[in-house]
Amino acid sequence: MNNFTIILSCFLWFAGCKEEIKPEDPSLLFERYKGNVVLIVNEFYYEITAGESILYFSPNTKEKFFTDIEEVKQKPSVSFGTGFIMSESGHILTNRHVVSPSESALDEQMVSYFEDKRNYLEYLVKSTRDTLDNFQIYFGDSAMIETAENEKRWTFGSLFWYHKLLEVELNKVIDIDLTNASTRLVRQRIAIAFNDTFITEADDLQECIFLRESMDPNVDLALIQTKTQELQKRPQQFIDFADHNPNILDQPDKFSPRDINDPIEINEPVYMIGYNHGLDLALTSQGIKSQFTSGNISQKGDEKRILYTIPTLEGSSGSPVFDKWGNLVAVNFAKVANTQGFSFGVPVHLVKKFYEQF
Repeated sequence: MNNFTIILSCFLWFAGCKEEIKPEDPSLLFERYKGNVVLIVNEFYYEITAGESILYFSPNTKEKFFTDIEEVKQKPSVSFGTGFIMSESGHILTNRHVVSPSESALDEQMVSYFEDKRNYLEYLVKSTRDTLDNFQIYFGDSAMIETAENEKRWTFGSLFWYHKLLEVELNKVIDIDLTNASTRLVRQRIAIAFNDTFITEADDLQECIFLRESMDPNVDLALIQTKTQELQKRPQQFIDFADHNPNILDQPDKFSPRDINDPIEINEPVYMIGYNHGLDLALTSQGIKSQFTSGNISQKGDEKRILYTIPTLEGSSGSPVFDKWGNLVAVNFAKVANTQGFSFGVPVHLVKKFYEQF
């Protein structure tokens, strides 16, 4: 064996024994991606068309139902979620239910609400009518009547106009037929807040538009975009669908890119960046702060979902879930009911398919 052959053999042996690169500390993963993950604020209400009547429903407010559009615009429902930036032009992936909340009990609430309101208004109209009649019978043109407990005093004029206002309100609901009512979601405003920024007023949020949502009921995904198609704050790194395991480039003969349809094994560690509980936890004296939580893959599930041991709260919907290399594994969409530490995510192959259809 000549010297060249010996040297070549040694080189190949050393190359084959090259040390595998280990995953970085999870805290570095958080530093790299935290600026990519945004808090989503959704202001919305429902428009209900019942025959010739148009009503409005804001599920998170005290009044809930309105007959005046200007009033519901002042009292929209507000929900929070998480999203992550996919492009320089401000494309943001999130869950469908973050930007298109569904109100499953809406029909039942509508019927119950308007029955109660109609009955109450009918009672008040009759009571005020009876009081006015008695006022005229017993007091004639007197300017004042007094309650038995001497707690309230009504002039005839003020009681008369109150009665007329009640009649107007009763007429708004008395003929409403909810049998074939149709409902339309109105997104009054979708906006985002960036990690490490301050929110003191509405203008501190960057406004977005709704682009599309998955038509598959089992794939809870949606895409929004900043109105300006620019980002007020550019992240350190965009999230993508590539395999970021450095060993693939360093030792391509030994390591192959992951199978995006089966990217992670049972009990592998996973990490989530999101805004659990919306502003309640995110708002600090140093601005908006996302949370970094970890767990393990506990069930690979089916093609529509993946299960992991990351505890989640309302507001974390739409959060990206990463593996130890910083690869996107899933988009968090739900926690398992009546448990403290199991959550579901939309698998990355479905996320990629949805995004690339745009």
